[in-house]
Amino acid sequence: MTDEREQLQLAIDPRFNETLAKNHQQTRRNLQISLGAIGLALLGRVYSVFIIPSIFAILYSFRGMFKIIWMDLKRGYYLSTLLMSALILLGLIATGQLVLASLLGLIGGFFAKIINRIEANTQQQLINIFSDHPSQVWLLRDGVEIQLDFEAIQIGDMVIVNAGEIIPVDGIIQSGIAQIDQHILTGESQPVEKCTGDSVFASTLLLSGRISVRVETSGEDSLAAKIGKILDKTQSYKDTQMTRGREIANHFLPVTMGLSAITLPILGAKSAVAILSAGLGSSMSFLGPMSILSYLQILSRNSILVKDGRVFELLRQVDTVVFDKTGTLTLDQPTLGEIHAFGDYSEATVLRYAASAEYRQPHPIAKAILARAEKEQLQIPEPDAASYVTGYGIKVTVDGLLIRIGSARFLQREGIELPDTLNSIEQQAESNGYSLIYVGIDQQLAGIFEIQPTLRP
Repeated sequence: MTDEREQLQLAIDPRFNETLAKNHQQTRRNLQISLGAIGLALLGRVYSVFIIPSIFAILYSFRGMFKIIWMDLKRGYYLSTLLMSALILLGLIATGQLVLASLLGLIGGFFAKIINRIEANTQQQLINIFSDHPSQVWLLRDGVEIQLDFEAIQIGDMVIVNAGEIIPVDGIIQSGIAQIDQHILTGESQPVEKCTGDSVFASTLLLSGRISVRVETSGEDSLAAKIGKILDKTQSYKDTQMTRGREIANHFLPVTMGLSAITLPILGAKSAVAILSAGLGSSMSFLGPMSILSYLQILSRNSILVKDGRVFELLRQVDTVVFDKTGTLTLDQPTLGEIHAFGDYSEATVLRYAASAEYRQPHPIAKAILARAEKEQLQIPEPDAASYVTGYGIKVTVDGLLIRIGSARFLQREGIELPDTLNSIEQQAESNGYSLIYVGIDQQLAGIFEIQPTLRP
């Protein structure tokens, strides 16, 4: 799994490992130079011969900042927080505070290291969320199903996916019907019905049915596109925050420099440098992006995926929250509510046969039915596995009776007539936001289950 995640990282950014290693190496080198500068500065307080080398080491550790300042000056930006930082640095050196000047380089290096680590961890958390895919898949070639490694999937291949399996690719269903759990992408806990011609997406779960999917985007490329898109937005927002932080600090520069200039003849150079160091908004350029990246990482560890960091900023303007997906406020596991029995069948009988048909099924609706049967202490007979068929629902033989469970369309496809009196039940369920599951025994409608979302505690 580690090798697969490394391959996914390379698919997101072909130079990911190289860039990451380069950043870490540069940060480590800067920290070493800063530590060396501190050592020389400390020695310079005892032996004056070390003063000049310590000054060169301090200036060298800030070489990146001087390059940016030079580029700003060439573009006509003469007053910036970086320029003020350079003045602070030169002021500390001029006043003989070499140890403090070298400590600034060390602190800056630590902040850079923290930001790099948070960025790497954020990407890794996203990869962990989306990288849950099978190591091998079944492909249909020349009418024969063969099992190949996940990495061998190519565009145009026909992938076979069975109930309970993760869909490994983005593609179009060529045959079969199924119920699919897409909550990892949409947040919706209720499964959706898919049939021939519908699109399916990688990392979603096939709850019931069997489908063949024509590959539109191979597994690695599909996952890389999803993660890469999120990372692009996050990186863009981080850069925007850094730029905005500098702009905020730049607005206060005249005030800060004016106060420093007034302080210089009154309290001396050290006090003037202290005023510059305490400049208003000077820490915004690095604290803003670091805060955003930290919260993104914390949320991803708790399975909360933020697709765009700008939502944090927009929250302060929100006065109304509208939830358009039930999965946001409810648990993945729904609850079986009211049971409507028809004909000569009782609620217990309908539930008993339905639980038998849903026996060992992995999807949430099956678990809700089985939980209700267990709560009512019903004896669940073993189904006849030989006649088990999946589609828009389940068709299985129990005690010599043919049990069908699924949507209204599924029962109608099976030739079971639905009475017009169901309209009131359907309308009431729709107004309440409930799903309906229909149960047929032989060629008669036996009952309807109301599947209700379970509110989060």
